[in-house]
Amino acid sequence: MPINKDKLVALKELADLETGTLHTDRFDYENSLYPKAQRYKVLSTRIVTCRKCPGLNIKRFTEGCPGWGDLNAKVFFIGQSLHEPGMLSGLPFIGGSGYSIDAALRLSGLLRKDCFFSNVVHCHPQNNRASTEQEIKNCLNYLIEELAIVRPKLIVALGNDAKAALKTMEQRGLKIPKAAKIFKCKHPASFMYGCPENRIDWIIKLSQQIDRVIDI
Repeated sequence: MPINKDKLVALKELADLETGTLHTDRFDYENSLYPKAQRYKVLSTRIVTCRKCPGLNIKRFTEGCPGWGDLNAKVFFIGQSLHEPGMLSGLPFIGGSGYSIDAALRLSGLLRKDCFFSNVVHCHPQNNRASTEQEIKNCLNYLIEELAIVRPKLIVALGNDAKAALKTMEQRGLKIPKAAKIFKCKHPASFMYGCPENRIDWIIKLSQQIDRVIDI
């Protein structure tokens, strides 16, 4: 198969075509992943072994998991707490109301692997009950550390708990990535219980917010 000239020209940005030496300093995305992954591995262990909240982080019942996605993501989603499919798979927002997010991502040319997903409470409160004020307080630092590792361009706060968590961070002077824009909106689960006709407007508005940051 003959060598594609366009690929050869593109490769010139990454390698010396005569010697075959790679310019490793030009792999910015890849180089930034290693230190982030080291920090995230330590944080993940702390989250899955956390026992701060009575009744939470019990295997297969209220089990917790860290956020999931690209550690270099430009878009960071924050939900309220881990739902049961998320607990069983380790994937926040998988299925259910997550399809509304998936639709917005598709409109912007992205998939969920291109983003990062987390929750204010990293465990699954049994029967999807509301998280308590103490549970939110106990888990907040984990979310703060995830944001510090990923350093997104856009933070999407889904629902009241996510909005309140960001407000608490601001009130306490805690660090939210400086370059990040914040988009506060309804939790997509709300459309499963009423006013599903508003879902279309929600999806389009979220996609428009994403469009503003993905090319930065």
